Amino acid sequence: DEGHYYYLRNVWFGKYAAYDSAYDILAPKDKGNGDHYLWQVVKRPGGAVYLINKATGTAAYPATHNGDQAIKLGEEYAWTLEERTLDGQTGICILDQGSTGSWYTNPNSWQYVLLKPFWGACTWEFQKSDVKVETGIAPIVNESTEGVTYDLHGRRVGRLTQPGVYIRGGKKIVK
Repeated sequence: DEGHYYYLRNVWFGKYAAYDSAYDILAPKDKGNGDHYLWQVVKRPGGAVYLINKATGTAAYPATHNGDQAIKLGEEYAWTLEERTLDGQTGICILDQGSTGSWYTNPNSWQYVLLKPFWGACTWEFQKSDVKVETGIAPIVNESTEGVTYDLHGRRVGRLTQPGVYIRGGKKIVK
C-alpha cells in the first residue's frame, strides 16, 4: 500500500528496525516512534520498489555491490521484494538488482544494515503504520455558493456598485 508508511523490522532480531542514522547509513535500532523509522514503498515498473525514508525524503541504496557493504540513503535504487523462509523464519527479503544480496543485520556484529548473501537475518517484516503518505492533493470542499457573487478575480463582492462582469451561482452577471 503506497498510501502508508512502514516500519521495516528484522524478523531474526525482532526488536530492531531499519533506522536512518545521522550519517545517512541505515542502522539497526530498537524500534521506536518517529520519522527516522518510517519507510514509504514506491512501486516501480517491473515489480521493483524504491524504499524512501520519511525523515530524510531520500531513498535507500547499496554503497557498493560487494559483500558486507552498508545500505545508505540518498540515491534512488530499484529493490525487489521477495518472501523467503531462511533458517525457519519467513519474511521479506529486500533484494539488490542482481538478486544476489539482501538487506542483512546482526546488531551484535555490525552497527549498520548491510548487503549480504541470503541467510538468517536477511528477512524483514513490513509493519504498516498508521501514518499516511501525504500526496499534496487536498480534497475538494463543496461549499454552497448560491447567492454569493464573485468578480472575475475570484474575490467575493457584496453589492454590485461598479460596472463589470460578475459571477453568481455559476452564472454570468453584467452590470
